[in-house]
Amino acid sequence: MKVDIDPQRRCFRGSAFVVGSILLVAIALDSSPIRAQVDPSNDYLLPPVAVQELFDRDKNLAELDRISPNGSHFLIPLSDELSSLELMARRTLRLGMLELMPEVDREWRLATYGIRGYDVYALEERRRWSIDVPEGSFVSDAIWSPDGSRLAFLAHLTESTQVWTADVNTGAAELLSDARVMATLAARGGAGVPSRMLQWMPDGSVLALLVPTDRGSEPEVDPVPTGPVVRRTREEATPTRTLPFLLRSEYDADLFRYYTTAQLTRLSSGQAPQPIGDPAMYLSIALSPDGRHILAEQLVEPFSYIVGYTSFGRNLNVLNLDGDVVSTIRQIPLYESSGRDNRPAANLPREVTWRPDGRGLSWLARTPKVAEEGDDTGDTEQQDRVMGVEAPFVVVEAKELTSTEGRFSDLLFDASGDHFFAEITEDGERTLFAYDMSVEPAAGQVLVSYDPDNVLELPGEMLTRQDGNGITTVVMSSNGQSAYLRGSGYGEQFTPQPFVDRVEIANGTTCLLYTSPSPRD
Repeated sequence: MKVDIDPQRRCFRGSAFVVGSILLVAIALDSSPIRAQVDPSNDYLLPPVAVQELFDRDKNLAELDRISPNGSHFLIPLSDELSSLELMARRTLRLGMLELMPEVDREWRLATYGIRGYDVYALEERRRWSIDVPEGSFVSDAIWSPDGSRLAFLAHLTESTQVWTADVNTGAAELLSDARVMATLAARGGAGVPSRMLQWMPDGSVLALLVPTDRGSEPEVDPVPTGPVVRRTREEATPTRTLPFLLRSEYDADLFRYYTTAQLTRLSSGQAPQPIGDPAMYLSIALSPDGRHILAEQLVEPFSYIVGYTSFGRNLNVLNLDGDVVSTIRQIPLYESSGRDNRPAANLPREVTWRPDGRGLSWLARTPKVAEEGDDTGDTEQQDRVMGVEAPFVVVEAKELTSTEGRFSDLLFDASGDHFFAEITEDGERTLFAYDMSVEPAAGQVLVSYDPDNVLELPGEMLTRQDGNGITTVVMSSNGQSAYLRGSGYGEQFTPQPFVDRVEIANGTTCLLYTSPSPRD
């Protein structure tokens, strides 16, 4: 339900509960008697001015957590929670749990509200200024250049999405290419999430996902059916979730394919776009630290009429800069059951990412189930493993770095590649380990163990930083002997009191470096 609260066609995205809350606030602030009236003009009725002012206030809080690669600047996104009736009224397609606006080749949320601008804060100068983003647009997917001097971002304009760049020191922005961006499947990250569709190349060019130049016009529905619509149930019980909008016909499938197929392209200032490989339904792209390979995930057919696109099949490939597949890391088939057991990706590589030290890829994976002699169930205990592989990224040649009977998560490396860190979940307890890469298999040291359900005792998370393309690195002390944990520090009243601890890798000893002077309200 949409409720307009502003004469300039601004509207609040909410529910009947929110509407009721607005009315209660209006009653509390306006003591005049309530009289039932019929507005002959049929215009929208507005609450008192005091209530309107609540929604007009800037609710952005500056969080200095998106630091540039050179450590000199922070990027501060500025978000809007409100949209307009004009934007909300534009044609919207809902296909396989993907909402998009076809007029602009854009995911629905990026077309109706979001980040309206960026500010930059200079650490040494203690000064803040704005990036000159195109007027009247939303923006997303901002990434730092390798040297931290420029930004690349998506500008979601009225008619299309384009790639822009900006000089960080002056705030001046310019159009990198007027090519139309396909901002549907991949452009869904939040303000603090690394871009899945923009990547800086070492030479200053930018990888992006564009609308294919030869895709033609939108598919048209044939009003004359070619036959009956037939749906067949599975031979066995197949539990499925109830989802609000799925693909219903071949025409829906054609539309989904049309508005999600993108062309991976290299964009350089003053030059024509350079296509890389063939168009595909890209979910994400990630450039290797040396700029020679691209980790790309793509949706593959067949589609389904009973699950959303996140359950469609997908391939994770390593591409070279010509778009050729160098290696296939995993292939997840279509999965139509809602059960958690026996998911097709259960034993496949997960948390696949580039190592920041440039030594290829790393991932987590379970060992395959192998039946013991005389047992045909294949229920022998599985090990969870940390794996690594260098070019040419042959999966069967991947090296096991360490293993556990528990479950690994949150795999991270330091910049030098001397250590990696991961959490192990076992019997309801989580343990953070640091692993020394100088021995084989890597030697693990317990840093901290905790109950994840005890909010008051959470030890915090590893302090990390990201390069311009989103590759994450653990922040280490200058001597390389310690890492850092930061957390919210919830007290008994569940008010946060942020803290930073230094933890020694050799023995897990922690030392409090900083805590907020007082709890935050």
